[in-house]
Formats: sequence, C-alpha cells, structure tokens
Amino acid sequence: MPRKTTIIERLIASSIALILFFLFTGFKQIEGHEQTKITVLVIALYGVEIAKVEWQPTIDHLQSSLPQYEFKLIPVPPIELHRIKELVASREIDFVITQPAIYVDLELNFGISRILTMVKKEGLSEFGSTLITRSDSGIKTIKDLHGKTICGAAKLGFGGWLIGYKEMLAHGFDPYKDAKKVKFLGDQIKEIQAVLDGVVDVAVIRTGMLEKFSESNRINLDDFRVLAPKNYPDFPLVVSSELYPEWAFAKTRNSTNELSKAVAIALLSLKKDSPVTQKAGFQEWTLPYDYQPVHKLLKELHVEPYKDYGIITVRGFIAQHMTETVIIFVLATSILLMSLKISLSNITLSKEISARKQAEAELKKHVKELNKAFDEIKTLRGIIPICSYCKKIRDDKGAWDILEAYICNHSEAQFSHGVCPECYKKQIEDLDKEQKETEQSR
Repeated sequence: MPRKTTIIERLIASSIALILFFLFTGFKQIEGHEQTKITVLVIALYGVEIAKVEWQPTIDHLQSSLPQYEFKLIPVPPIELHRIKELVASREIDFVITQPAIYVDLELNFGISRILTMVKKEGLSEFGSTLITRSDSGIKTIKDLHGKTICGAAKLGFGGWLIGYKEMLAHGFDPYKDAKKVKFLGDQIKEIQAVLDGVVDVAVIRTGMLEKFSESNRINLDDFRVLAPKNYPDFPLVVSSELYPEWAFAKTRNSTNELSKAVAIALLSLKKDSPVTQKAGFQEWTLPYDYQPVHKLLKELHVEPYKDYGIITVRGFIAQHMTETVIIFVLATSILLMSLKISLSNITLSKEISARKQAEAELKKHVKELNKAFDEIKTLRGIIPICSYCKKIRDDKGAWDILEAYICNHSEAQFSHGVCPECYKKQIEDLDKEQKETEQSR
C-alpha cells in the first residue's frame, strides 16, 4: 500500500509551491509594476493645454511601441523652472523634452544627457534668431538701434531673445544700456505685430517665424527688413545670428540605459511628416548634436546656470577650495605670527644696538678725555739719583741739574718761590746774629 502523505509534508509542499509562484510570477509583477511608470516632462512654451495637444501623440506612440511600460506626459511652462528642477532632482522624471537653454541647465546641475535632437519640418536641426524692423523704419544696421525700443519673447527665451541679444552685443550694442526701452511680450506673434504697428522699432524672433506667418498669409515679408542678415549652406531661413542645435530629448539619471535605448529607437522609427510629428510641429528625431555652443553662449551672457560665471566671491572660493583655503589660512597665520615675532625681536635688537652705540660713544668720549689727560701729564718714574749735599739730580746724560730744573724738564710743573716758617725763623735769627756781630766789631 502506498504511504499516506502527512499533514507536515503537505504543508511543506504547499509552501514550496507558493514560493515558486511568487518567484516566477508575483515578484516579477511587482518589479514590472515599478518599471512601467515612465514620466516624460516637456517644456510647455505656449501653455500646458497646448503642450498636451502637441505632445500627447508622441507619448501615445511610445506607449504603442513599448507596451510593457506606462508613459505619462508632464507639461511644465518654462517660467516654472524651479519646479522643473525639483521634479528632476527628486528623480520623479525619466525623460525631458526641452529647448537648448533649459537642457544645458539641467545637464550641468542634474546630469541629464541628450539621446536625440529634434529636426524641424524644413529638415533643419539648428536654429537662431532674426532681428526684424519695418522696411520703412530707417533702421538698416544694429548700430542704428541706439535710442530705439526693442522687444523679445521673454528675458530667458533662447531663440526669441538670448541668441539675438548676443548678436547685438557682438556689434557693440547693448540693448539694456543703449536702447530707449526693452520689452518682453511673451509671444512672438505679438512681437511681429508690435513691429508692424510701430509700437516697437525692432523685435528678436526665432528663425522660421517670418516664413511661417508669411505662408499662412498673416504677414507680407516685404513689410519687414532683417538686420545683420547671415547666410549658411543648407539653411534657407532668414537669420541674423549664429546657429544652435534644436530641442533635445534627454534621459535623466532615473532612466536605465536599456530603457533609454528602447525609447530612442521608438522615436527614431517615426517617419518624416507622420501624424505624430505633424501634431508636435517637427519632422523627426535624429542622433544628438553637440550643445557646447549653448554652454558658451550662456557663459558669455551670464545667464543661468552661468549667472555668476567668472565672478569670484569669497564665499564661493572658500566653498570650492575648502582644503586649499584651510592650508592657506594656516600658512598665513603662521607667517603672521612669525612676522610678529621677528618684528618684536627686531625692536628689541634695535634698542640693544642703540644702547650699545650710546655706550660706545660714551666710552670713546672717556678715552678721548683720558688720552688728553695723559698728554697733559708727564709722570716721574724710576730711581732718581740726587746729591746728598747739594740736592742736585743727575739726568740720563750724566749732567747734574738743580732740583727745580730737573722737575721742570720732566713734568709740567712750574716753581713759585717762597719761604717756609722754619726757614723764615732761621733766616731772621741769622740776620739778627749777623747784625749783632757787626755792631760789636765797631
């Protein structure tokens, strides 16, 4: 008879089966669920609702091409740049569709990287700025803009201001200093109309805008003059500036290389002038261009993220060079203390030298006085031979001199003759005696 399965064995078998089920189904579903939510942030130049209409077909194309993922469009106006940065920094965004200036900002600050560059309907993957004025305005060159009113789309608009701003600076004209007034109208259609109405003298617009409105019969090209026109091979649009790469499709650090590759392939598969691209106003996507020229322009204009580029502040220097700053501080402090110590030592040494010089001067003075005294004094030294009877003294040559003559010759002494009391008494006595003897002899 076959052995009956125990309750414990059945429990063990059930547990193994449950674990295997989760290993091959449940865990994969959980993992897949985390990976399917893919967010695509797009810069909504003309508002959130218009961005949804233009870009949702692209999101739908990605969804149909990669059904294992769930794509979500997040349109954000460029004026909300702080929110865009917060979303990227918090790793809530997988991909970004953006104009060049914002791409450079996000690349520098958050490490996003371009995987594709947009190609516009004309087959152009580069663009610039066009400076326009009325054909009858009398303004023919950028130098004629002094004292005129100039307008742009937005202060940080790339094609609608910054590129044109750089071109004006290159011609020696700074609109913020030399123009009568600078206005930002927020819309390039309004800019063109403001030029026609004479509200402003010159407008900075993105390349292609004149041709676009001319094709729709909204304007007549003969009513406008392009300032500082340039010609580029294979670039048919009127332009006043250098050319820069078009919008970028970029991956954030939140996106894997495998996912980025799949998304890039799906977008590259879009055919020219497909319903998807026509809706968004471009022709196709191509391999990424070099955006270093954009970096360079923003550096020259000191625009975010290069607002403080080339400007060195104490706080910024310390933050960037903390180790070097500490070393320099320690060295500077040591040098200062050493210099202070040397300075104090020099003061003390100077005092000592001064005192020594004074002592030497006094010593020289005393020596001089002493030498002078020695010069004035002649000293009698040695054994002086003197006669026992007449008291004459013999000199070195053997001659006998009276005492007074010898002393005068060997010193500075001078004699003044006088009579001492004893001799005076004796002389008186002798005179008295001699007088008495004389009287007696008479």
